[in-house]
Amino acid sequence: LLSYYNADITKEVLYLLDNIKEEIPIPKLIYTTLKGKANTQEPDYPGFYYCLFHYSITQRFSENNITYKAENNILDSYYQEFYQKIISPYGISGLIGMKIILNMAENNSHNPYILYEAGEIEFYGKLTLIDSPTSLSPNKYKALQYYRLAWKYKYPLAAWSIGQMLEKGRDRGYCIPEWENLDDIQLLEMSIDYYQKAAELDCTSAYNSLGNISSRKNLPSKFKHQLKSPEYYYKIAAENENIYGMYNYACLLEKKLIKLKYDLNQNSITL
Repeated sequence: LLSYYNADITKEVLYLLDNIKEEIPIPKLIYTTLKGKANTQEPDYPGFYYCLFHYSITQRFSENNITYKAENNILDSYYQEFYQKIISPYGISGLIGMKIILNMAENNSHNPYILYEAGEIEFYGKLTLIDSPTSLSPNKYKALQYYRLAWKYKYPLAAWSIGQMLEKGRDRGYCIPEWENLDDIQLLEMSIDYYQKAAELDCTSAYNSLGNISSRKNLPSKFKHQLKSPEYYYKIAAENENIYGMYNYACLLEKKLIKLKYDLNQNSITL
């Protein structure tokens, strides 16, 4: 949607917006903002990008963020730089934008938005997909370094991404050298710690991940006492419009409903 909006929004895109709003859980406010600004000759680009970027980080979308206002918040000032130097002129999904992000990150940028995006580029090897076969391939270790730098500035998704690497890296066939001697319990314990830190900053992806761990059938007892119920975590994620949290919470409620129906049927048979 960002790339569509960066160009001219056409009738086809408006048609797309009209149709997907019922199919996938795009928050109504994002949909109406996109569609409303599509018909505006001079859209509020800073406000629009701030809203959408804010949502991508926190999965929260507040009416107070419709118009971007620089607040006395260090992340806001960093976002302003990120918008002015990268998003506005180049975007973040194209070749030029990604190369600039990597260049700034490699030259000791202190901007957590830039550092996190550099981590994403390295983690997924994004340049490989659109550049030449000799371009960068996925580099998990370098991605981790960027995530750690972004986390120094309390960037929520950075902590969540580190947690994901700790929890899932070994099963997915990659392992960070400094973690090779850690057993699965130690890796899980460290991942939970990062998820909890991200959740404290309202990262709903972290709440969903904590729900996934809490719902494991073979979860070691030490973590069962440390964590709350899956329903607790999924509910928070769902109420704050995290699509994975919505799905997981709905599945959990569905199971409870099926059990309730079964119990009622058994009681009626007994009576």
